[in-house]
Amino acid sequence: MKHLPLLVAFSTAIFSASSFAANTDWRTSVDFSRADLRPFSMVLIKDGSAAGSMAYSMRRDGDIYVIEDRTEM
Repeated sequence: MKHLPLLVAFSTAIFSASSFAANTDWRTSVDFSRADLRPFSMVLIKDGSAAGSMAYSMRRDGDIYVIEDRTEM
């Protein structure tokens, strides 16, 4: 019985951690029907000069969203 408080604390911690992990899946809370699928681009600057570029575009392909990455460095 001397280990009962430790067992209760451990059980509570395990239950809390599994509940937290179950609720942290960001995909369940994102409304993809309102997603902004416009292209995104930027120029990478190093020491005041262009060092590369990044361009991302997104499109929907059925139930899947495809992200295309065109990064040049």
